[in-house]
Amino acid sequence: MKRVIFIGKGSYKNKICIFLLTVFAFYVVFFSLRLITLDDIWKAANSSVKEWIYNITVSRTRESYRTIAYKEYVNNKKTVAGVLIDGVNSSISYYGYVKENVKEEKLVVYDPNKLYLNQTVAENKPEQKDTESVTESIKDNTEAPPKDVPVSLTGNGIMKLTGAGGGNVYSLENLNDFNYLMNNLYVVPKRASVLSSELNASELLGMDLSIEKDSTVPQILIYHTHSMEGFTDSIEGNKDTNIVAVGTYLSKLLSEGYGYNVIHCMESFDYVNGVLDRSKAYTYARTSLEQILADNPTIQVVLDIHRDGVGETTHLVTEVNGKQTSQIMFFNGVSRTSAGGDIDYLYNKYKKQNLAMSLQMKLLAEEYFPGFTRRNYVDAYQYNLDLRERSMLIEVGAQTNSLSEAKNAMEPLAALLDRLLRGDEGGI
Repeated sequence: MKRVIFIGKGSYKNKICIFLLTVFAFYVVFFSLRLITLDDIWKAANSSVKEWIYNITVSRTRESYRTIAYKEYVNNKKTVAGVLIDGVNSSISYYGYVKENVKEEKLVVYDPNKLYLNQTVAENKPEQKDTESVTESIKDNTEAPPKDVPVSLTGNGIMKLTGAGGGNVYSLENLNDFNYLMNNLYVVPKRASVLSSELNASELLGMDLSIEKDSTVPQILIYHTHSMEGFTDSIEGNKDTNIVAVGTYLSKLLSEGYGYNVIHCMESFDYVNGVLDRSKAYTYARTSLEQILADNPTIQVVLDIHRDGVGETTHLVTEVNGKQTSQIMFFNGVSRTSAGGDIDYLYNKYKKQNLAMSLQMKLLAEEYFPGFTRRNYVDAYQYNLDLRERSMLIEVGAQTNSLSEAKNAMEPLAALLDRLLRGDEGGI
């Protein structure tokens, strides 16, 4: 007669089985994905936990997403390839990305928020090593000390930019050199493809982007695809202390100081139904933007104000007129990947005008406020920049800046926008 042994709910045999299964599961996850090695366990056993953790950094950015910064620790040819992750988007395989992209003694920053821009582009994964160019751009733009350029102040943060500035001026010969542009004024991640014909400086600088000011009708729209982006002193979910407050100040400067009629959309597109989710924010934003533009056909300028995400040791700050000021970055999309070519369903009929506006703004910034702007960033997708000729996505500082630093950046930005939009005319 065979004996039948039942393992009850509270039996010690059942607990042993659960324990063994749990141990086995951890073994599969940690060892198969190389999140931890035998050498790591040995170090931990020898009180090396602090040293191990020191070499793994996770920097918080864009609220629900994370910029993952990791540095390979090399000791006896053994590698720590683990990453401490808090609240990441489950649709991105960070573990697999880290496993394939760890580089010896190289700090790499991966910003997944640059990936999910539209429901229809989720399959366009960034290629390996894309993120190295992001880190290099941050480094390049924090080393150059700002220069003092005299600017006429009229009070309340309003600046009068007339005549030539005393900062950096680039020759047309250099600007017409595509390699020079790539080495000095632009950053293009490897997932994106920009053609030399798209950055023809003579053509882009020859475009007239001025408008006839009319304060009786809306002419400028300011909005925030990621309205929950905050700063070091922001209160989570409080739009009076995050990127929306920065947009509010810019709106005030442009309307009260420079006489434009501005609409500031403070709607949240990354916080829907009580859930923070940026994977569809551009899609949600587009619906509202199209309605606003349909209701206000006189709008000629559309500005999407963001803040960037960087490593916690990076502080994007300069000094403008004696104020600690966040550096800003002009951001473009070319609707083209290096792997798949043109993205037809993200066609942007205003791509060249967008590129012209960001280049002209960059050169004006260099002339009047050298050190204020980072390199222009050109990525693979569209970012809703196709809604108007004069559309811009602007990154104001990062999560390591304070709210006051970000708001201070709106003063030179407003002055530059006014200088561009009024063309060669003098005065405010």
